[in-house]
Formats: sequence, C-alpha cells, structure tokens
Amino acid sequence: MIFSMRKIYGLICVIISMFALQIMAMEPEVTMTARYDELDATEQESLKNQAFDYIYDGNLPGVQGLLDRGVPINSRDYFEGNTLLIEASQLGHGEIALELIRRGAQINVKNNNGESALLKAAAEGELSIVRALLTAGVEVNSPDQEGKTPLIYAAEYGDNAVAVELLNNGADKDASDNEWKTALIYAAMGSHLDVAQTLIGRGVYVHYQDNTGLRAYDYTPDGSAVEALLRPLTARKSKA
Repeated sequence: MIFSMRKIYGLICVIISMFALQIMAMEPEVTMTARYDELDATEQESLKNQAFDYIYDGNLPGVQGLLDRGVPINSRDYFEGNTLLIEASQLGHGEIALELIRRGAQINVKNNNGESALLKAAAEGELSIVRALLTAGVEVNSPDQEGKTPLIYAAEYGDNAVAVELLNNGADKDASDNEWKTALIYAAMGSHLDVAQTLIGRGVYVHYQDNTGLRAYDYTPDGSAVEALLRPLTARKSKA
C-alpha cells in the first residue's frame, strides 16, 4: 500500500511537472504575439532592444513586425540616445530607414551627441538615405554639438555625391563648426579634390579663416591637386 501511494505520488509529480513545462513553453508564444501596450515595463524594454537588434542585422521584416505590434517608432537606445531612424541611417540600412520615414519617424530628432539621422547618413555616405530625408523635409543645416553640419561631414569624408545633394537642397556652403572650419577647409585637409571643386563652383568663400587664422589653402598638402586648385584663388599660404 505504501509502495502504491509513493507510485501514485510520483506519477502526480510527473504530471504536474509536464503541465508546468507546457505552460512555460506557451509563455514565449504569448509574448511573441502580444502588443507592446499589453506588456509590462520589462517586456516593453525587451521589445525595444529587439528592434535595435533587428536594425543592426538589417532585418526589415523584423522591424516591421515590432512596429506593427506597437513598439514606439521613436524609441531610443541607452548608449547614445539613437532613435531607430538614426541607428538605421548610421548603419546604412536604407530600406529600414525608408520604412521608418514612411511610418512617420521624427526626422530632425538628435541623439545625446546632437547628431541627427541626416548627419549620420551624410557622414557614412548613405546617399539614398540622405535623399529620402531631404525629400521628407529634414533640416539640412542642423549641426551637432561640435557645430558640424551634414555638408561639413560630407566634405570631411570626401563624399562629393552627398555634398552635391545637400547643396542642391539648401545646405549653407559657408557654414563653419565650433573651430570655425568650413566644408572647404575640411575638403582641403583631406585632399578631397572633387568636393573642393564642387564647393568652389558653388561660390564658396575661399578666404574664410578658422580659429587659428588658417584658410583652406593653408591646410593643403604641398604639391597636392587641391593646393593647385586653390593656389590661383589665394595669394599665399599663412602656415609656416
């Protein structure tokens, strides 16, 4: 009798354990289909983090699915305060960026460093994203905390196609950063001939001095093509 009771007790424990495992197995499925506003704070945060993971992987369907479930489209990460759109622009995932813009993501919002989606796209040379943001009406001259505009970033990294697109959409060709350096100065520093030619063709002021009193020509490497371009426009170099 005692043996039978132990056997029955063991059988009951097995049944309870199996039932518990079935419940646990069902919970992820519920979480995977629940809407964002139906979840607790921890689960909501998990979904937002998953959205950034999907963007990092370039997983457009994954991002779309989470947005359909109500994940806030302007969610920010904890590291730089990037929004989903800023993150997609920085990583060059054009299809995701376009989807976010189409769904109404805020296009002028900035992260903790004062960087917008347009700044990130310009710095990374993501022309399609730059065009999409400009078409959506983004602020073309909005600078970051260093005072750098999207055009300055395009010039610094030598992306002439992005520079042209920005200039065609109202970028200030003579804007300067916190060190008073202009796009032309950055183009000269990097020996980016095509960008320098574009800026000069648009009538940029070649004698603009930064906070050290140097002009674009003063930053050109001796014997470089950019030096040859700027030499007829400048009397002499100011550097020693």
